[in-house]
Amino acid sequence: MNNRQKAFKLSNGRCFYCGETLNDDYEIDHIIPRSKGGSGGKNLVACCKDCNSFKTDLTIEQFREKIESMIENDFHGRIYKKYFGIRRKHFNFYFEKENLMGDGWGNG
Repeated sequence: MNNRQKAFKLSNGRCFYCGETLNDDYEIDHIIPRSKGGSGGKNLVACCKDCNSFKTDLTIEQFREKIESMIENDFHGRIYKKYFGIRRKHFNFYFEKENLMGDGWGNG
């Protein structure tokens, strides 16, 4: 099994960040960005194009802060908060909700 297949299996065929069901054109992301010293192997996860494009070279915590800032400050974020109950302090990624980060993942 290659790294791409392992990443897909790790996230149960869902985007590691948002949980969307992935199709054949899913992308691979580095949990720790290459620009920040990340490498391959266990640092690779399957994700949707939207999350990969939006995360860019951010760490997971920086990515979370970016999303939380949008929820808090952006008009659409305020609507999501109002109507769907999304709260800054309750924001979790799919991998956290599903406890997908086994021992050693994200270490490259």
